[in-house]
Amino acid sequence: MNHSHSSPDLSSPQSDHRERYWRSIEELARRPEFAGALEREFAPGAAEWPAEVDRRTFLSLMAASLALAGVTGCTKQPLEEIVPYVRQPEEITLGKPLYFATAMPLGGFGTGILVKSREGRPIKADGNPLHPASLGGSNVWIQACLLDLYDPDRAKAVTRFGQPSSWSMFLNAMNRALQGQRKKAGAGLRILTGSITSPTLGTQLKALLKEFPEARWHQYEPINRDNVLAGSEMAFSEYVATHYNFQRAKIIFSLDSDFLYGHPDSLRYARHFTDGRRIVENGTRMNRLYVLEPTPSITGAMADHRLPMTSREIEVIAQELAKEVGIPVSVSGTASQEHRRWISVIADELRAHRGECVVAVGQYQSPATQALGHMLNEALGNVGQTVHYTAPAEVAPVRQTESLRELVQEMARGRVELLVIVGGNPAFDAPSDLEFGKSLGGVGESVHLCVEVNETSSLFRLEHSADTLFRNLERYSIVRRHRNDHATTDSSII
Repeated sequence: MNHSHSSPDLSSPQSDHRERYWRSIEELARRPEFAGALEREFAPGAAEWPAEVDRRTFLSLMAASLALAGVTGCTKQPLEEIVPYVRQPEEITLGKPLYFATAMPLGGFGTGILVKSREGRPIKADGNPLHPASLGGSNVWIQACLLDLYDPDRAKAVTRFGQPSSWSMFLNAMNRALQGQRKKAGAGLRILTGSITSPTLGTQLKALLKEFPEARWHQYEPINRDNVLAGSEMAFSEYVATHYNFQRAKIIFSLDSDFLYGHPDSLRYARHFTDGRRIVENGTRMNRLYVLEPTPSITGAMADHRLPMTSREIEVIAQELAKEVGIPVSVSGTASQEHRRWISVIADELRAHRGECVVAVGQYQSPATQALGHMLNEALGNVGQTVHYTAPAEVAPVRQTESLRELVQEMARGRVELLVIVGGNPAFDAPSDLEFGKSLGGVGESVHLCVEVNETSSLFRLEHSADTLFRNLERYSIVRRHRNDHATTDSSII
C-alpha cells in the first residue's frame, strides 16, 4: 500500500520548496531528510506499550492484581468438617456417583430424567435415554431444575398467618374444616391445581370429590392448551391429544408451532426431526421445514423457509391452504400476493408427499385454526402415518381459563369456604382482569401447598395479618372508649 503524506512536519523543505513523500515506514526511518518524522507521527503519550515494561512483567502485575481482587472481593466460607458414615448406605460408594431416575414436571407433563448425585447431593440432571419423552435429551429447564433443590428461599416449614406452625396443627385445622364441609357434602370446598397428568394424584383427587360430591376441582396453568383442546373438540366432538411422527415426515409445515422448544414432547420431536436431517445412505433426502410465525422461535431458526406474519394472518393462510388442497371452507380474509405464492408452493409440496407430511399448529392459534390443522392432516392422508391421536394425558382436561374464571366468581360471591391450592402462583400469573388476589379476601379458609414462598403465599400472609391487625385495632378502640366512659385503667381488659 502506498502512503502519501503532505504534512510539513513530515517533510524537509528543499531549495525548490517541493514536498517530499515517503512510501513506507522503513523509508521514513532510513532517509535522512525524514529524520524525526516518525517520532512526530503520534502525539506524546500515545504509545500503546511503554518500552521499559515487557510482556512477562505485565502478566506478573496482572496476576497479582487478580489475586488481590479475589482475596478482597470474596467472603470466606465457614469451615465444614467431613466425617465418615457411622452406618454407610449400601448403595453409596465413596468417590463414585449414584444415579437415580425420576421425572421433572413442567406444565403438568413429566419428562424422564437421570440425576447424578454424590454422597446424597444431586449435582447434575440429564435426560433419561430410556424415557420416551426425553430419549436422553436435555433442555434449559432440566439443567436448571437442580437450582430449586438448593434455593435458599424454599419453604422450610408449615406457616399459619405468616408465622411458623407445625404439621400436626395443620392437620388438626384441616380436619376441622373438612368435618364442617362433610355436613354440606363439600358445597363450600374448592380445589385449585395445575394440569394433572399423574394417575396417582388424579385418583386421589377423584376419591376426594367422591367423598365430597358438591366440591369443585378447578385447574389453571398460565401457559395452557385451551385452544388445542377446543380445536380438537371442534374437529372430533371430543378432547384428543395429537402426536407427530417426524421420523416419517418428509415435509413439515408449521403454523406458529414451536414444536422443537415449547411443546410438551419437544425433546422427542427434536431428536426425531434432527434424525430426518441426516443423510445415512445414498439417495436419502433430508426433510424440509416450512414455518409461518409472528415472532422468532427455535423452530423458526431451524426452518428451510420461514415467512414472518402477524398472528391473525395465520388463520387466513390455513383457510386458503385448505381450500387449495380441496377442503371446502370459507375464507375470512384476503391473502397478499406473497402469501399466495407461499400457499401455492406449500400446497404442491404437501400433495406430492401425501402420508409423508405433517401440518403442525401452535397452541396459541385459535380453535378454528387448530381444527383446520386436523382437517388438513386428514385430507393429506397423514392420520395413521405421521399423525396419531390418543386420549389426553391430563387426568381431567378442562378449559382452564374458564375454570379459573368460574372459581374467582364464586370466591367474590363468598361461596368458597375452604380453598386448597396445590402448587402454582395464581396471584401472580392469573389474568389481571380476574383480580384473583382481591377475590381471595372473600374466602373463609385457604391452604396453599407450594415449594417456595411466592406472591400467592405472601398474599395469604398479608391478608391474614391485615385481618388480625384490623381486629386488634378495633378491639383497642373499644377498650379506649370503655376507659373514657368509665374512667378505668384496668389493664386486664386488653
